[in-house]
Amino acid sequence: NGNFLVEILRRKLGSARKKYGRPLLRADFERASVQAVMSIYGVELLADNTEACRERLFDIWNDAYCKVCGADANEQCRNVVKYILSKNILCGDALNMKQADGSPIIFAEWSFIGGSLVKRRNFEFATLLKVSEQARSGQIPLEVQGVDYDEAKREFIPKSVEEYPPTDYRRLCEHG
Repeated sequence: NGNFLVEILRRKLGSARKKYGRPLLRADFERASVQAVMSIYGVELLADNTEACRERLFDIWNDAYCKVCGADANEQCRNVVKYILSKNILCGDALNMKQADGSPIIFAEWSFIGGSLVKRRNFEFATLLKVSEQARSGQIPLEVQGVDYDEAKREFIPKSVEEYPPTDYRRLCEHG
């Protein structure tokens, strides 16, 4: 139910709190705390454990959010964090790289690109593993589906399976 993810989130939120925990910087803490959640991923085999993990992570985030933001804490931001957790903590089998419904595991990459705008790109887990494997081996394949090779940087780059327009982080739920 996410024991190691809980500790990672606590540390990330602690760093954000140290940097933005003063009253004048509540909006910055909100953004940084959402970014902390955006960078945590997991795959759990059992559906009830997946949901329990999401709930634990949300409760930890919400507690930190309320302590720093007080009356400025809002439901819109809470809903965004729940949405992100639904995309980042998945029910499936990491060994066969499939979700519980048999579809490929797809992870969202969330990147702040300026101010409050976030660019979301989805990647197939199997492709991400291929890229990592190729990078470790140092081999350049003639063609690997879903992967490009950047000659100048000498690195493999996964191709996203879906991209979303830049969106204010408080409105991420609107893109499904």
